[in-house]
Amino acid sequence: MRGLAIVLSVLYHYTGRFGEIYGHPAPLVLNVPEGYGSDLFFAVSGYVTAMTVSSAAARVGLSEVAAWARAGRRFLLARLFRLYPAFVVGSMTTFTVVRIFRLPGREAGVRDAMANFTMLPGHLGFRQIDGAYWSLEVQFIFFAIAALLLALGRPRALSPVLALLVGLHLVGVVVTDQFAHFLIGAIFFESSRGWRFWHGPALGLALLDLCHGGSPVKAVLMGAVALTVFAASRRAIPGLCNPVLMYLGGISYAVYLTHQNLGYVIIRAGYRLGWNGNICALIAVVASLLVATALTYLVERPANRWLRARFGLATAGPGTPSTPGQSERALTAKAPAADAARRKPVT
Repeated sequence: MRGLAIVLSVLYHYTGRFGEIYGHPAPLVLNVPEGYGSDLFFAVSGYVTAMTVSSAAARVGLSEVAAWARAGRRFLLARLFRLYPAFVVGSMTTFTVVRIFRLPGREAGVRDAMANFTMLPGHLGFRQIDGAYWSLEVQFIFFAIAALLLALGRPRALSPVLALLVGLHLVGVVVTDQFAHFLIGAIFFESSRGWRFWHGPALGLALLDLCHGGSPVKAVLMGAVALTVFAASRRAIPGLCNPVLMYLGGISYAVYLTHQNLGYVIIRAGYRLGWNGNICALIAVVASLLVATALTYLVERPANRWLRARFGLATAGPGTPSTPGQSERALTAKAPAADAARRKPVT
C-alpha cells in the first residue's frame, strides 16, 4: 500500500503539480492532476498505528500506571527513531541542492532550515524545506495523540478521539481534515476484530468530512482510497504484493523526503537543455529512487536499529512494525490472522 501511495505521489508531483508551478512546455504522456498518495499514506498510517497501539496495550496490565506511561514513551520514541535521522539527512540534502541549483518559489532560508529540525516548522511560522513535509507535521501530531492515549491507559479511545476531531473539523473548528484518513484506517483495523455498531457512522463521518465542499469526482476517489485500504486489510491483493511495490513501500519514507524538490531541479535542468519532458520526468524518477535507496539503507535503517538498541527498544514486540516493509506485511496479513484468531473457539 505504501508503494502504491508513493507512486501516486511521485507521478502527481512530476506531472500535474510541476505543471501548476512551472509549466510543462508540451503535454506529457501521463498527467496526474490530483495527489491522492498522501491520502492513502494517512489511511495506512491510521491502520498500522491502531494495530501497534493495540499490540502494545495487550502487553500491559490494566492497573499498571507506570507500565502504561512506559508504553506511551516507547511508542513515541520508536516513531521518532525511525523518522528523525532520515529526515535530518534528507531535508539537509534537499536544502543544499536547492540552495546550489536554485528553485524559484521553493527556496527556504537558513532560519527556516534550522526550524525544520523540529519537524514542525509550519506550526512555528517557518517555511518547510520541501512542500511535501506538511504531511510529516500532521503525522507527528497523530503519533503524539496515540502516544498520549497509550500513556494514559486509554488505547481504545484512539478512534473515538479521532472521530471527535473529525466532527470538530466539520463544524468549522480549525483542525486538520487529515484526521479523517487516520480514522478510516483505525476503524478498518478495529473492525477486523469484530464490527461494532459505531464503526459505520464513524466511517460515514470521515467520508463526509473528506468530501465536504469537494466535487463528486473527489468523493468517488476518496471512496476508492478507503475501499483499497479496506480490501488490503482483509486479504492479500496480488497486484499490491508484487516485489516492485513492496520494495517501493520499504523506501517510501525516504522517497517522500527527497523526491519533490530534487526532482523539480532535475526536470527544470532537462528543459533548459532542450530535452523531452517525459525523459526529464523519467530521469527524475530514477534519481529519486537511487537517492531514497541510499537514504534508507545507509541512514534510516542503521540509525533506527542503533537508536532502538541504545534506548532499550531493540525488540519491537509481536505485531509492532518498526519499518515500512514490516508495515506493508502487517497490513496485508495481520488483520486476517487476527480475525482467524477471533473465530477460534476458546478452550
